[in-house]
Amino acid sequence: MAKCLNCGKKSLFLKLNARGICEECAEKAKSIIPSNQIVIGFGVNKPDSSTASIGHNIEEKACQYFIDELVRRGKQKDKFSIEHRSQDYTSLIYDEVDFIRIKMTSNVNWISISLSKSDRNDYETSDLFAAQKDKATRHWRSYFDSYDALNEYVDLAYRACIPAKYDYDRKMTDSEIAVANYIRQLFVDCGADPDRFYCLIYSADVSIMYNTRQGDIRFKAYARKPGGYIVADYDYKDLGIKFENDRISFASLGDLDFLKDKIIPYKIDRGLNPTYSEDMGHYTKYPIG
Repeated sequence: MAKCLNCGKKSLFLKLNARGICEECAEKAKSIIPSNQIVIGFGVNKPDSSTASIGHNIEEKACQYFIDELVRRGKQKDKFSIEHRSQDYTSLIYDEVDFIRIKMTSNVNWISISLSKSDRNDYETSDLFAAQKDKATRHWRSYFDSYDALNEYVDLAYRACIPAKYDYDRKMTDSEIAVANYIRQLFVDCGADPDRFYCLIYSADVSIMYNTRQGDIRFKAYARKPGGYIVADYDYKDLGIKFENDRISFASLGDLDFLKDKIIPYKIDRGLNPTYSEDMGHYTKYPIG
């Protein structure tokens, strides 16, 4: 039985095109504007990173290639963005997820894809991802020879291109829940409304947010030993809080109390600032359940 990859319609006599979508969805895709009208950002969380785009035109072109291919398969054009979050690669974003990272230079070409669970299983021993030694992470790297080879990754990109939402990849661990609950209580102690929290679960860490994405604290909680680290962003730097390698380590929950001094009051103000107002519908309310 044929099934449209976009709308899910099924029928024995349903006609699908080469990309696996029905005629009705294919007609809708024709009306979508080309990806060259996608606004390219420069890493909203790093105000001084605008120069990171220099020399990355071919990477932007590669991202636009994926946008066009995925829009033809029914993905929403307005959810895509291209960002230069690092000088080492260009990121393709869908919703809030950087599901593709690309580096293309005269010396090396690689792509890193946030693989779906099924693809991680299917490609665990594949030569395509032989360069990815740590198969426990969500992003897997693959090297390729030329721009024309990008078509090998379109199917993988389609399955990786999903909205940011709770449990799209995994559930929170007990350690993560303990840290998230503690941080939330620190916010409440500083006057935050306990009903205005959201969370976003990444492959290796978690972000708990107050009211909007700007009121966030992102952290890693170790699964096999106590502690973890706070992922430090430019807010920490602006407030004069010292950190190394974008991390502030903690050995116990009590070590997180330093957040109440400057960071949490600042994050509360940022989270409530109408300048940063946004639709939080695709985030999960916290506490979960």
